[in-house]
Amino acid sequence: MLKINEFAKLCGVTVHTLRYYDKCNILCPHETDPSSGYRYYHPEQKKDVETILTLKDLGFSLEDIREFLTGGASKRRYMLGLRKLQLYRESCILQENIKKIDKFSEDKNLGYYHYGTSFSEIPFEDDPRMLGRWDYCGYLPDNTEFTSEEILIKDFFLHKTLFLLPRGEEVWTYAWSKNVIYCHLLTYNLIVSQPCTLFSANGETYLAVQWISAKIIGEENSDGVRIFRQIDTAIYTQETAQVFQDDLNLPYHPDPKIIGYWKTIDFVTSPDLFSPEKRNEDFSSFTYMYDGIHFYDNGEALMVLPSIRGLIEAACRYTAGYIITEQFTLHYEYRRHKNNDYLIMEHKNGDYVHTGMVGYYVFRREDKNSDIQTII
Repeated sequence: MLKINEFAKLCGVTVHTLRYYDKCNILCPHETDPSSGYRYYHPEQKKDVETILTLKDLGFSLEDIREFLTGGASKRRYMLGLRKLQLYRESCILQENIKKIDKFSEDKNLGYYHYGTSFSEIPFEDDPRMLGRWDYCGYLPDNTEFTSEEILIKDFFLHKTLFLLPRGEEVWTYAWSKNVIYCHLLTYNLIVSQPCTLFSANGETYLAVQWISAKIIGEENSDGVRIFRQIDTAIYTQETAQVFQDDLNLPYHPDPKIIGYWKTIDFVTSPDLFSPEKRNEDFSSFTYMYDGIHFYDNGEALMVLPSIRGLIEAACRYTAGYIITEQFTLHYEYRRHKNNDYLIMEHKNGDYVHTGMVGYYVFRREDKNSDIQTII
């Protein structure tokens, strides 16, 4: 027999995952010590774990997996056949959507499309006037003449700043050539050519870009142009084009009130929007990045992350007020409400270094006696 941590290591999953499977009655221990509550697994149960993970990869829900494991051979054949038909239907829909994109890309008014992820295959024509930093000023509707920045619509736009590097080198999701800004739509594996024009007004140099990718993904204000003002003509590099850089060398200061396990319960765009009584309606277990965080009393922490292979753990550290990962420093705020402890933590991804955009995950402290406290 194997202890739970030994069996978890054998199967390549976390202890938390095995405890969760036991709680959901999907995979129970072979034996449980009645006095200590310790779980013991038989090595042959590894096959059951592999089956569960395979079914999850195929899109089966936990309820479906439980039904699959407890059903007979005929039941299993039926469920696999049904899932195959569902995948075939989804595949047909995807193929139809690809055809729609192909047809859409034939519109000459929308410019040039390139399928793939490499800007290197796209022709480059130099224009030294485009080099440097350009900051977003606002949106100019069609058939509106630019007279000053005051007439622009000040809307939210992810590309707050463009850094146009020598030889059209790629930065984040965009690159450039003369009279063109290329934008890479990762979801569609598509690079879009977006016409742009240089012009001067009121002693400033501007770049007007027909941001066609906004039309493709259905953003508002996608029919006019985006106006950028030239801030400087410096020669930037990949490193200097990353505006937002976090200090990862913060010294350790203890924070006893956060020791323990915190479970993800919500995601908000601002800490002020969180309400324990009313959750974000768009938040679901299928969209969050973190399942939870475990803080230890030595400054170390473990982030528990969902994946297609089950829950995985990522080591990080903390100091009072901040969680520090390999790339980011995430500020957190502690709140107490009706005998519940909450933690509101900044969320940053790779886009942050170019946009400064953050979101906020909300965690609630779990019962100290809960099984989840014993993550190994």
